[in-house]
Amino acid sequence: MKSSLSPLRAAILISGGADSTFALLKATRKYRFVEAITFSFMEKSTCCTPSDIEDAAYYSKLFGVKHRIIDVSREFSNEVIKKTENIYLSGKTPNPCAICNKKVKIEQFIKTNCPAKYDVVITGHYARITKYAGRYCIERAVDIKKDQSYFLGRLSEPYLKYLELPCGDFSKTDIRRELEEMGLEIHKKRESQDLCFADSSEYKKFKKQLSLPGNIIHIATGEVIGKHKGIINYTVGQRKGLGISWESPLYVVKVDPANNTIFVGEKEFLYTDTIYINNINWLCSDKQPSLDGKVKIRSLSPLFDAHFTETGSDTAKITVNKKIFAVTPGQLAVFYKNNRLILSGWII
Repeated sequence: MKSSLSPLRAAILISGGADSTFALLKATRKYRFVEAITFSFMEKSTCCTPSDIEDAAYYSKLFGVKHRIIDVSREFSNEVIKKTENIYLSGKTPNPCAICNKKVKIEQFIKTNCPAKYDVVITGHYARITKYAGRYCIERAVDIKKDQSYFLGRLSEPYLKYLELPCGDFSKTDIRRELEEMGLEIHKKRESQDLCFADSSEYKKFKKQLSLPGNIIHIATGEVIGKHKGIINYTVGQRKGLGISWESPLYVVKVDPANNTIFVGEKEFLYTDTIYINNINWLCSDKQPSLDGKVKIRSLSPLFDAHFTETGSDTAKITVNKKIFAVTPGQLAVFYKNNRLILSGWII
């Protein structure tokens, strides 16, 4: 019954995929007023393609929800693509999804629309918003294999009170099953895993500029042992695609953009027990000089027992209890305690 639904005004950010469609379904069962929003990022984006937008519009109409499209192409170009390019130019490996969630999608939408227009903003991310010690926190999803809290690590704590993440309480299998039981074909839709702007003309032009060949140097001997195809094609820890015949497997150890050089070495050169970060974002905690917890250094990495130590006003050192492989500058380090996301920082 509509009368029994919450009177809060909800906006659902729907991409046209199975997860956000499930979140839309849950929103209509909870809130009296729901409006669906789909972002239009750019031509040839693999996120919210014309086909995705059609699906988003179709299921919004099916559930009786008004659907509108917001063009964020300018913001996406300035805040995500250009920043991604600048990070590559510095020899680091960017994490555009974490940037986008803050600067273009979730946080920016909340900042612009809440509480004036909406009381709740819902997305299809696999994570949970909970309250702990009087503050709103991001927690890991029930389905740990699908957990996306890592990509939400740059959100600002004051905006979390508006955010709702229904997929975080379910497994991917459960979500697909419920959509299938309702006869919704979206349950079969595959997920996009590619860089969403990889095919854009702007990014292709930039990638071509950074695809100039250069030397591959062994980090221990200083010997030139091969040629690379452009520094943008390499990241720390990479093994495949080096095109080098060597007595033992070689990995990318360092990217030097100033000299257009890739340094490689054996696996032992890539293990460390220390991670340095900057631009620290505190979430489910006040700022602390030191803290024990667990750290994740990329979206698909496991959690490692770790100790956080502040080293400056906006810098810190994270030490782990075992040496870990390929800590990559430019990626996000996310620090958890009891599955709550405490802080994040960019690896330097």
